[in-house]
Amino acid sequence: MAKFISKYPNHKIVMKSSYAQEVDGRRTIVGGESIQFENGVYETDDKNVIKFLEDLKAFGRIILRVDKNLDEVKKKLMMTEKEKEEEAERIAKEKEREAKLLKEDEKKLKGAKKRSQDKKEKPKF
Repeated sequence: MAKFISKYPNHKIVMKSSYAQEVDGRRTIVGGESIQFENGVYETDDKNVIKFLEDLKAFGRIILRVDKNLDEVKKKLMMTEKEKEEEAERIAKEKEREAKLLKEDEKKLKGAKKRSQDKKEKPKF
């Protein structure tokens, strides 16, 4: 049995959408297929479902396959509030540093342009 966990406790993934179909002049709805995580966990033996989940872009980021140590993997998947704050602070500091470097580059560029203009304006005797 394959066990998957999701970052979202009630994650629902549509494998095949439902659609309307006309049969003998009557319109009927053909049901689709979906995967419903309960408390962030989904278990299956269906090889098609396993392959479908493993082929998703979200696999490895939002959805993980686990066969043991479910709690340990959940902890890795879910960031704590403190970790989220630390990540936000790190990003803010990085943006500040980039802005400072950009200002320094702009000053250097202005200085280089001014020196270039001064050289052009000076008469050569």
